[in-house]
Amino acid sequence: LSCHSDQNNDTTPFGDCKTPRQYAWDLQSIGARYSQTGTTNWGKYGSTPNAAQKNITKAFSAHGNGVANGGGWNPVTGVDGVITDSRGGVNNKNVQCFDCHNSHGSKVVGVSSSYVTFNGSNNGANLKETKKDMGGYANDYKASANTTGVNPYGAGAGQCFDCHNTAAAGEVVPNGKTPWGYNSTFGATAPIMGYKDTPKFGQGIKASTARFSERDSKKTILGGHLKASEPAGSLPNLAKDSGSATSGTTTTLTDSGKNWGGSGTVSTGGVLNNPYTQTYQDSRRPSSGVWTPASGASITRIHVTNASQANYDFFTVYDAAGTQLWRGSGTFDGWVDIPATSGIYTLFTSNGSTQSGVGGNVPEVFATGVSTINDKWINLYLLMESGSNSGQLRKITGNTATTLTVEPFNTAVVAGDSYKIVPYSTTVKGLCTPCHDPHGVSPTLGNNQAYAVPLLKGTWMTSPYKEDAPPPNPYGTEATANSWSQYTIGYKYGMYSRSNFATFGNVQPVTKHTLDRNTFGTVDGTANGAPKRVSENDTKFAGLCLTCHKKEALTDGINRNSGAYGFKTIDRIHESVKGWGVNNEHSFTCSKCHQPHNSGLPRLMKTNCLDYKHRGGVPSGGTAWGVDKQRYGQTRYTYTQGSYGNEHRGYPIGSILGVRDASNITVPEATTACHVGRFNPTYSTNPATMTNWPDGNLWNNVTPW
Repeated sequence: LSCHSDQNNDTTPFGDCKTPRQYAWDLQSIGARYSQTGTTNWGKYGSTPNAAQKNITKAFSAHGNGVANGGGWNPVTGVDGVITDSRGGVNNKNVQCFDCHNSHGSKVVGVSSSYVTFNGSNNGANLKETKKDMGGYANDYKASANTTGVNPYGAGAGQCFDCHNTAAAGEVVPNGKTPWGYNSTFGATAPIMGYKDTPKFGQGIKASTARFSERDSKKTILGGHLKASEPAGSLPNLAKDSGSATSGTTTTLTDSGKNWGGSGTVSTGGVLNNPYTQTYQDSRRPSSGVWTPASGASITRIHVTNASQANYDFFTVYDAAGTQLWRGSGTFDGWVDIPATSGIYTLFTSNGSTQSGVGGNVPEVFATGVSTINDKWINLYLLMESGSNSGQLRKITGNTATTLTVEPFNTAVVAGDSYKIVPYSTTVKGLCTPCHDPHGVSPTLGNNQAYAVPLLKGTWMTSPYKEDAPPPNPYGTEATANSWSQYTIGYKYGMYSRSNFATFGNVQPVTKHTLDRNTFGTVDGTANGAPKRVSENDTKFAGLCLTCHKKEALTDGINRNSGAYGFKTIDRIHESVKGWGVNNEHSFTCSKCHQPHNSGLPRLMKTNCLDYKHRGGVPSGGTAWGVDKQRYGQTRYTYTQGSYGNEHRGYPIGSILGVRDASNITVPEATTACHVGRFNPTYSTNPATMTNWPDGNLWNNVTPW
């Protein structure tokens, strides 16, 4: 540390014009990170009663201050309750420099460092290598890579895994025997890995999988950050588009065969009817407000401007069947994607009076194949796959219909150069160090250092939400086969009876999914008030994630566009991230839904809280039970047969709004199941017909199993 310290940041110790600062991702010394003595609580909601509090100490320098760095989980409650600390404390030892590094050189082969070393390779870092009977070592050891399975990794990660997953010195690994063990050398009582990890991120059973019986079929790891699960493979397989250049420069690539969109009004393909003289009305949907595409044409995009006339509260687009496709509210100016379905589309305003589509509201409808999005690929990356720039990536700064503008290449793009448009700027190269710094948290993060554990190169926050799980099957003396969990008397049919409360009590349905509402409570303290949110924004709970997973690649900046048909899109799903949309019930951290290392579900997902096939904690065969499926109503105080269904207890809504009992009969019940309200369901038969149930309740097509 006398050499690797801030005092030497700008020296050139080897006379090669290279300073230590140039090799550091944060431009600071190793000593500045390793010598950190600060700590923080892992969970950021340690006193919130319904949160996953995660009250365990994490050190900013987990290796240099290992005695202060806790970790682990409880096999029964995971990390939702009190965590069993399997590392940290007086019996632990700190990790020293020469536990991981050699002093004079290393013959470890392959990718061992995330930085590029003197010879242009990623074979830096002087990783540990030992020889039997030399320097006091009893065995040969050298870190090695893995090239097979769902967890291909470089030698750099191999050394981390050898230490974190090997209990004692002398255990056999691919290149020799370990010179240390997490237990025999450093005092930890369990492998150094997370609750949602498997050994070396390969095949194995996660503690979180073993905890829930319904996840039994998800023991097989599909992929993770070492190898993408969907689409399978590495960065080129994640391409959004590809082709060959017809011309280019150092800052542009033109592909004349593309139609990526451009600025201004696009009329190629024809504006369907004259939008400037059409009139639009409320739900009566008169014929004067109807567009009929030309024969064989389909509408794919609508341009709506709603900026200058206050009486236009919102625009709504319906198809010929009366299904709402899109609704835009407030000040809005943008392009709306709608399904490419031949038929009639209706656009009307919300205030109930006939209005003219002029002035502040100029809808325009375009035929299939006419793109109208300018800068569609901005902030994504251009990956060249042939030519003089082959293998290089550059950030896209804008695009027109046929040309991408990018940050400069070293040489010009020329005709015939093949390319792909990809969402990320790099891959992890089979290493841990693109995300983690083994030396410690960087002081350059300032007050955000508390959001950079464990050993992260940016900010991230562990999930404050408890694990999601499906509800149990009905049980109790009054349960019926299709009722919701445990009922007594009227609760079998979702009813409340004040007269019977004293005798039979009030047993509420059981729910096991966690939202903002039942984690943090509501703003005004009432059951149906607006839910509280996490206080952090994405720069704190996802700063590290956003260095690769750009917001612009996940959302288009238009709230709730594309209507019901856009519900399961990547854009709409990610509007549930705090600050990325106007979602009423979901304002989540990335860690609510995703796990960082590997998963038995695609896209590093944790689970699917709405997958009804697992109701009752079963791997398959669970039964959905829909809100209002029984057409038996209630008054507030006595049982009556109603004229419509109101058993407001369908999976997954449960009693998410709170407990309704004799002391508080004003607590509202849910009026519809999650997500199906967009279909405007009505219940007019006995039993009620559940339109678009249960699959309309699902929010994606990737994670159900």
